[in-house]
Amino acid sequence: MSALRFNWVRKYMKNSFDLHRKMVEMALEKGVSRTAVAFGTTRKTVYKWLKRYYAEGFEGLKERSRAPKHHPRQISKELVERILTIRQQRPYLGPFRIKEEYQLPCSASTIYRVLKRHGMIRPRKRAHQVKRDLRAVKRRLKAFEKIQIDVKELNDIPNYYPYYLKGWPRYQVTARDVRTGACFISFAHENTTTNTAIFANLLLAHLKSCGVDLSYTHIQTDNGSEFVRPFNAKNPYGAFKPTLFQQTLQRWKVEHVRIPPGAKTFNSDVETFHRIIEDEFYDFEAYNSKKQLLEKSYTYMLYFNLMRKNRYKDKQAPADILKKLIPKLNVAKLFQFKPVVLDNYLRLLQILTKILFTINLKSDNSSFGVPYDGSLFI
Repeated sequence: MSALRFNWVRKYMKNSFDLHRKMVEMALEKGVSRTAVAFGTTRKTVYKWLKRYYAEGFEGLKERSRAPKHHPRQISKELVERILTIRQQRPYLGPFRIKEEYQLPCSASTIYRVLKRHGMIRPRKRAHQVKRDLRAVKRRLKAFEKIQIDVKELNDIPNYYPYYLKGWPRYQVTARDVRTGACFISFAHENTTTNTAIFANLLLAHLKSCGVDLSYTHIQTDNGSEFVRPFNAKNPYGAFKPTLFQQTLQRWKVEHVRIPPGAKTFNSDVETFHRIIEDEFYDFEAYNSKKQLLEKSYTYMLYFNLMRKNRYKDKQAPADILKKLIPKLNVAKLFQFKPVVLDNYLRLLQILTKILFTINLKSDNSSFGVPYDGSLFI
């Protein structure tokens, strides 16, 4: 655990939910006192988050609003309606002139806040300015430093639904690198932690075989049961026991970061790709066989990663960004990640279980000890 104080870390980190989760996990395993020392906080703080976890599960570990519930100096509703009416009748009047000309019993700053709250502030005409958004933050990331993984349901896509009725895969498992926008996909019949573990192992083995440094990589997911164990009030610590997916990341020494419950915007990069592939691929393509589904999806992924220009990424394809960040990387080989049906690897689960505890990550770049060839698993 970092030597930084808990309150300082929580103040400056965006995803404080994950910090609270780790604190509760350690408290359940090693006790409150040791946890307080490790996180540089008080036992009272540890008890607070334990109490919320027992009462609400993971939902209780999210930050709550600190806004006051009562406002003794709040102006009356009648005065608010009066300000809004004046603004509608004379939209050119600013807060100062509204107060002076109508002798309102409140300050000009209060009038400004009322107008702003109701969307009645006219924007000033200024020169074009670059938007202050997450783009600048993402540009500071390394390639494959932050990978988002999520699962997309395919049975709600009208053009694909007839294939789903024939017993074709129902889910698409997706990984997207935040810095470059590079994407990798596979398919699954069941949305289970076993299938996501297989996908994570295939992906990480492929990245390492291509020369990608995984020492600083961390993978971000939501709190779905395909990634983590759900909260159980009868056995609170059971929710912290690692699933097969989490065990796979631990064996690769890759950190797993979870977003707060219901905060889908934290995984906006992979969610955006789900919309793109639905609009450009699933809504138009037809297939004669499952093999053709894999072949066409592989072709689309090559187009997306090597050729498709992303306006959000300064009109560059993921391959263009990678060539600048890692010039020695074999980009063509990197994007030859063939989509597979992950359930077909279940017959190798016994071998997987054995290899997970014996694999030597420094010398072995294979996936589950078998050659990775998408054509073998249709």
